[in-house]
Amino acid sequence: LGSGVLSLERDLREICNCGGSGARRPAFSPEQLRPVVSAATALAGTDCGADRRNEHCDAALHRLLDRLRELLAQRQAFSQALATASTCAPCQAHPWRYQTMVDSPRLRAGLLTLFRFAPIPLHDHPGACGAQRVLSGRVQIERYDHSAGAGQSPQVVWLERTAEEDLTSGGSACFHRGSGNLHRLESLTARSVLLSVLIRPHQDGERAWYFPVHGFLPSKRGLYTRVKNHPRRTTVGATHR
Repeated sequence: LGSGVLSLERDLREICNCGGSGARRPAFSPEQLRPVVSAATALAGTDCGADRRNEHCDAALHRLLDRLRELLAQRQAFSQALATASTCAPCQAHPWRYQTMVDSPRLRAGLLTLFRFAPIPLHDHPGACGAQRVLSGRVQIERYDHSAGAGQSPQVVWLERTAEEDLTSGGSACFHRGSGNLHRLESLTARSVLLSVLIRPHQDGERAWYFPVHGFLPSKRGLYTRVKNHPRRTTVGATHR
């Protein structure tokens, strides 16, 4: 675990001190990085999927969001990214936007912009836990779990909605590795901006997207088609995986 802490600290130093093109900014001190490193490594070694409501995992994720927001706020690059996230326009082909702020094998974080009437479809986060905090706007987040049922296959699965949250600025929602790992996000205002964080993030090609089977209206429990590599997303400034 010690070497993992050092690796994560190096990742955060490298990524958070990059201001794009031009000169690099002074490095964060160990004292500045320690709260984020501590919160992230505590989660990396936690099995937060054991219970449907793992309060320890949720509390740790909220602490990580707090510390990461405080750390990033000290960088001009974050202020610029937040301004872009708060003013960018939707595109018909790619109706939501993501800006990567931290990207490492252990931690991924960025700014997500949602637009009204363009929800992010139901999707999973294989092997990861994470959280989103609303920075502006109002967002509805629905969480789902896999459910047993007849007629299932790798491409068709039963899912059950386990939570539905209506969040305004400052509100947060978490998901775990083993429960509530699937979620759907929708902005209830013209634009919403969220800070999103993943612990032990998945790689390209691992995520799946879920769509109600024809004839099944969205409900608490239903049959869904599972699709890999759904393309309807876009990024600003860096690749989102």
